[in-house]
Amino acid sequence: MIVESIYWRRDLYRYSRDLRKKATQTRWPESAVALREKQILLGCFSVRKLMESGKLPDALSDQPIETVVLPRRQPFQPSAAMMYPFDIFDIRKWFDLTVSRESKTATHVLINQIIHSRVLVYILKPEWDQGDAVVLVASDRGLKAQVIGLWLSELALLFERVAITEPTSQSAV
Repeated sequence: MIVESIYWRRDLYRYSRDLRKKATQTRWPESAVALREKQILLGCFSVRKLMESGKLPDALSDQPIETVVLPRRQPFQPSAAMMYPFDIFDIRKWFDLTVSRESKTATHVLINQIIHSRVLVYILKPEWDQGDAVVLVASDRGLKAQVIGLWLSELALLFERVAITEPTSQSAV
């Protein structure tokens, strides 16, 4: 349980600010990717803990986030080649980045997908959009059918929204 959420919220606000700045970054050295990945995972874990602790309104955890869904190119067949590290070339081989379907994913579902992700890859200039950097994510179960694409700026907005939302409970129940 989280007794005092202000410390978690401060970190989320800092993550949101950093992610928003980097959303339009054009050069991604390995160190920058590692730092963003860490911020994304820690931020999502913080959001989930705040939800589980009753510190966020239910409406926020059910709020839809705009995403894109990218289908598999071929039927799923587990192989040693699909083990880590999962790089962009693997993504392009197994998923069709030119065929995307717009979708909305509930916040709590997306947060869990990211926390349990097997795939967490950044695409700088995806074929379907020329704007912000995109995070592609899929859990072990989701990997069999699709990956979910999420704009880095949308994730930053979610972290900010959670950071500035007043706690719904003052006591740990």
